[in-house]
Amino acid sequence: MPVLPDVPLPPLATSCALLLPHLPLDAAFSRWTALRLRGAALPERWSDDCALHVAVPPGTRIPRRRGVAAHTSSALLEPDAAATHLGLPVVTAAHAWAQLAPVLGERDLLELADALTAHRVAVTTRDELGGAVASMPTGSRGRRTAAAVARSVLPGTCCPLQAATHRALHLGTLPRLRDLTHRAAFGRQAGPLLGYPEHRLVLDCDAPQHALEGRSALHVRTRRERLVEEGWVVLTVLPEDLHHHALRLRHRVRRALALATRATPGS
Repeated sequence: MPVLPDVPLPPLATSCALLLPHLPLDAAFSRWTALRLRGAALPERWSDDCALHVAVPPGTRIPRRRGVAAHTSSALLEPDAAATHLGLPVVTAAHAWAQLAPVLGERDLLELADALTAHRVAVTTRDELGGAVASMPTGSRGRRTAAAVARSVLPGTCCPLQAATHRALHLGTLPRLRDLTHRAAFGRQAGPLLGYPEHRLVLDCDAPQHALEGRSALHVRTRRERLVEEGWVVLTVLPEDLHHHALRLRHRVRRALALATRATPGS
């Protein structure tokens, strides 16, 4: 059994520590509980799940206690699926995400994946998400959706608006959005940009949070001018585009992609 650290624990970890002696030796905290223990920045609407989620490997008795949501997880047969964290057995963030695939829809699963890999607060990586999917039994519920989302996740989003833009444009017939952070022309100060490099189209998400992160109006203007000079089309995405005009945003992007395709020599 893990040895609890000799330091004050956060309230959630304290609750888990009190429960631990009553769990099977091969149990691990999972799903939302694991993500919170690992410090994941979860979207607010998922913050009211108060149950302690526990996973056990197949063949182990499922604990039945008030306030405990227990389930079987074949991922615990993998040697690296769980590790001691805060003195507790906790599945990795990637495996916790995969465990939620059967209960979340594709859009919610994508939102969660983007949150877990977000800029500066990431608790996992796209590769780790893909590895967690690979450990799911073939044909298991949610595996196909999780595999598609793991391929589409956009690590490094630096604000909720960028993540919401990714979700709004993910489903449907639009091409896959790319992370253009590492393209030298964009500079790293503004954080990652979204776009379609094969069409020379970039989406610049303009939100109040950017002002707090050092994105001055002069910096934004200079960067956009450099993009235009290099032949890129820049579409600005505002919060209003997603809150009230998501369909119109998809039409704008689809129209810009069509124009870019017609303008490409040989297309």
